[in-house]
Amino acid sequence: AKDYETARLYYEKKGNRPAACLASLFQLQQAGEVGGRLSKKSKYVATLDSLIYYYRDLPEAGEAAIERFNFMDGALDASAQEKVEYIDYALRMWPTWPRIAVLRNARDRITLPSFHAYLPQTMVTPENEIPVRITSLINLSELRMTVTKLRMTGADEFDPTNKKDLQMIRSLMEPKPIAEENRVYYGLPDYKMH
Repeated sequence: AKDYETARLYYEKKGNRPAACLASLFQLQQAGEVGGRLSKKSKYVATLDSLIYYYRDLPEAGEAAIERFNFMDGALDASAQEKVEYIDYALRMWPTWPRIAVLRNARDRITLPSFHAYLPQTMVTPENEIPVRITSLINLSELRMTVTKLRMTGADEFDPTNKKDLQMIRSLMEPKPIAEENRVYYGLPDYKMH
C-alpha cells in the first residue's frame, strides 16, 4: 500500500526497530523532496544522516547509507575522495547488510584503473613524430607505451576493437618495438584522477 508513515508508527510502537528504520527510509524516498544537486547543503542528505545516526546500531542502516551514497554520487559537489571515504565508512559500519555490495561495486567503479591519452592523429608515417599526451590517470602505478611498426599501407582499413581485425593487425606487426616508454607513478591515492 506504500503507506510508510503508518508502517513506521506501527513498527516503532511494537519495538521492531529494523522494520521502522526501513519504513522511515522508504517514507523519505517516497516524499521525493531531494532538492538540488549539492550534497553539502542538501536537506535530504541531512535527513538521511539523522536517520542513519538514529539507527546506526542496526544493519538496516546500511540501506540508508546506500541511499546517501547514491545521492552523493550524482551530486555536483562530492569529490571522488569524499565518495570513497563515505563508502569505506559504510562498509566498516554495516558489513553484514545484504545489499552493501552496492557500495563495494561503487568503490570498484570509482577506483577502476584507467587512463586517457590524446593522440592528434591515429596514423603516423616514419618521418613524422606525434606527441602522446596522457590526459588523466586513475589508480595506476605504472604505464608503459610501446610503439611497433606495422607492415600496412594507408589504404588498409582495420578496426582494432574488432577481434578478427585485431588479429590481422597483430600479424602485421614487426617483431621488435621501435620505441618504448615507461612511466612510474608513486604515492597516488587509488581514487584520485591525475
